[in-house]
Amino acid sequence: MKRLILLSLFVVSVALFAGCQKTADPIPTQQEPITYTGDGPWIIQTKYETDDVVVADVIVDPEKYNVDPTGKKDSTTGIQKALNDARQMDGGTVWLPAGQYLISRPITIPAFVTLRGDWQDPDLGNEYGTVLLMNVPTVSKNDMTGTIYISGSAGVMGLTVFYPNQSLDDVKPYPFTFYVNGLGDGYMLQSIVNCTLLNSYKGIGACVDGASPHEMMTIENVKGTVLYLGAEAYNQADVGTWKNLYFTPDYWANAPESYNAPNKDELAAYTREHTVGLRLGDLEWTQFAHIRLTDFQTGIHIVDGKRIQFAGSIYDAQVTNCGTALLADNMDERWGGVIANSTLSGDNALLNNTGGQFRLAGVVLEGDTCGDILIDPAENAVFADVPNRNPQKPKSNLCVVAADKTGKSDISAVLQQALDSMATSGGIVYLPAGIYRLEKPVTVPAGVELRGASSVAQREQYTKSKGTLILVYPKEYTNNIDAALAQAMVTLNGANAGIRGVRFLYPDVISAAAKKLPTPMSGYTIRGKGTGVYCVNVAVTGGYNGIDFKNCDDHIIKRFVGSCVNNAMSVGGNNGLIEGCLQNGNTFCRMALPQNVVTPVPETQVFEMVFDPILRPQSVFIQVQKGAKNQTIFNSFAYGVKTFVSSGGETTVINVGADNIGSETPMVDAWGGRIHVTNMMRYNGYSYSCNDAILAIYNRLTIGHKDTESQSVTEMS
Repeated sequence: MKRLILLSLFVVSVALFAGCQKTADPIPTQQEPITYTGDGPWIIQTKYETDDVVVADVIVDPEKYNVDPTGKKDSTTGIQKALNDARQMDGGTVWLPAGQYLISRPITIPAFVTLRGDWQDPDLGNEYGTVLLMNVPTVSKNDMTGTIYISGSAGVMGLTVFYPNQSLDDVKPYPFTFYVNGLGDGYMLQSIVNCTLLNSYKGIGACVDGASPHEMMTIENVKGTVLYLGAEAYNQADVGTWKNLYFTPDYWANAPESYNAPNKDELAAYTREHTVGLRLGDLEWTQFAHIRLTDFQTGIHIVDGKRIQFAGSIYDAQVTNCGTALLADNMDERWGGVIANSTLSGDNALLNNTGGQFRLAGVVLEGDTCGDILIDPAENAVFADVPNRNPQKPKSNLCVVAADKTGKSDISAVLQQALDSMATSGGIVYLPAGIYRLEKPVTVPAGVELRGASSVAQREQYTKSKGTLILVYPKEYTNNIDAALAQAMVTLNGANAGIRGVRFLYPDVISAAAKKLPTPMSGYTIRGKGTGVYCVNVAVTGGYNGIDFKNCDDHIIKRFVGSCVNNAMSVGGNNGLIEGCLQNGNTFCRMALPQNVVTPVPETQVFEMVFDPILRPQSVFIQVQKGAKNQTIFNSFAYGVKTFVSSGGETTVINVGADNIGSETPMVDAWGGRIHVTNMMRYNGYSYSCNDAILAIYNRLTIGHKDTESQSVTEMS
């Protein structure tokens, strides 16, 4: 069946391999609509540049889904139907091509599904790409509902949102544009990536009504203008990351005339009188970086939580030209928050009306201040610009693996044949949503990406285990040899080999923990051998070791989540980046797989079965190889490990936290080289050990020690 999509011609040829359907490079022209043949998935020829190659499982074309890309007719039903179709496929990416789509009522992004559009960064142009025209009913300004609801392991990506009936002369209250309610399968790991809010009344909301908590919400590259509230979030039970969040009057004011763009000065005067940038309640350890908030009544307002109180870290926040840049009316009084490399500018720079403490390093304060504020002189600190790096994209060739999706038979031979088929051309080997059994190691050739059915990060949910899940059953466990040297289950064998959108789970390890038996030892799940190897949006639950990128220059690890018994990540070489990663042993509990596949650990017994006997005595979250150069660890967190980072190399660490680590072990173990840490939050254990290394820590804050632990460390040994 042919599907017609606007923009350009996409010519597809199909060749059949054993277990593999291969799609050739796109050959675009600019005069004809794109034609996709077959039933997908497809590589999408985007109009605007993307950080990855877009693979779509469902395409929202006008003919099949009765949507109107001109924005004249309502497209709500058709878009929801496409999302529901992806849910029936057990997850994947729904592609909404460039155009304007009228939305009249709420839409839900199901668990393990991503709604993705063609996004033009508004800082690069104002064509915008995929635009949602929000023609939804108005509400009261304190309404707690949303229009686009995001479930767990789900996301929105590449969307621009515009309210055609909004006017600065008559500002209308609308629901939150994007909303996370945390209910059911909406509890864990929701993503909002590469989105523009041209004139939202309220932008992003999370658990505002307090009915449920949420975990690990990810916000990245969200830009726009808001008229009442940029983002409001409460009741977060595990660590979220907010990066590249830009709210200013510029985006709507600089829009084309067809978007009812108001005068910039009048718009800025309105937002300075009426609008709050971020309203933050009880967020546990949340990590904020690269925040730009301009012309607000209050830039950041920390308020009373629903369950506990705020504690978090902020790096590179430029909050300017506000009435009050940062106002705190409630925080966790046992500690508070850390801010570094930032500017807080307004009539009031920082007003802390709480018993908690702010620790500041490299922060410019322009305006009045009050309350418990501890300023670290940081005389020798050099605050790093965190690299905005992405892996080199593979070529636009697609090989779709046809293998057993029930998890009953080993797919290693079929998967290896598919990977080998792409070795010469390079491209993507795609594992559609399903449960797969992997017993033997496989190798990903240079320039090839092993891709699962997700454009955003995923993890097991309480109620579902969808998406691309690989059950790992090593033929031989390595109890009698060095597990670190054993062959990995997936080897990225050559330059720019990578893996993305896949989850690994070790049933034997989890079941052993649930039965209080010794957990089997095995090699690393993923090993890199080459420059530019990468691992993005990957989860490993119950692996003995996770990722081995030692001696790999220019490696990238982003949004790696789960829990590993011995070591989550081991890295080395030059110019490595670890970003947005998290380990928590509760993944041994939270899954929805049959009992004959795995016996999960009861969450009420997770400490006695997992944390205390296994993870806290031995698990090192990140190991940095001796002699490694220019390694960056950013916006990452570990719960219940022995040590957060053990480094023998040259390492920069920014915006990190560790909770419930080993009672007598360091969060940072510097045993060689040079390590520079900024914004470090901790509970249990002790902050650092330093042997044969140069160590500097700025803005460290520990629960219960805000008045006794010094704010900075500079040590040589």
